[in-house]
Amino acid sequence: DERATLAEPSSDVWLGAGGPAPSLLRWQANEASPSSVSCLQTGHSVYAIDVDEREGLVAAGTRGGTIALMRFEAGTVGPLRRWRMFSQGAPVLAVCLLFRNGQIASTDTAGRCLLWQVEASPQAPAEPPRRRSNLPWAAT
Repeated sequence: DERATLAEPSSDVWLGAGGPAPSLLRWQANEASPSSVSCLQTGHSVYAIDVDEREGLVAAGTRGGTIALMRFEAGTVGPLRRWRMFSQGAPVLAVCLLFRNGQIASTDTAGRCLLWQVEASPQAPAEPPRRRSNLPWAAT
């Protein structure tokens, strides 16, 4: 009998920082202030973040139209290891890790919702099935 189990809630807060030196910040419960765990290129402020504590993954969607998929070890402080980069092509508004399926879902300011295969080419997203509504597509 296989049952879905929820990961324990994290006490970490993940924040995107903009400005002249955009970065991803991680604020751990026992720290007085957040620490920068990933520096990004100018123009790539983080607009969207999703974290999978169990898999040790962070997906960060940027203003510059990229999605950075990074690895971390729970309970450690320090820079993240950048694993994959995906080119969305427009500023990313939302990103969702569907890692059990090996996918990332994302939306952008061009009105697209793309479904990325993590192990496939980062240049070839799939579009989810079209719906007859203006509501964004969401994975369930």
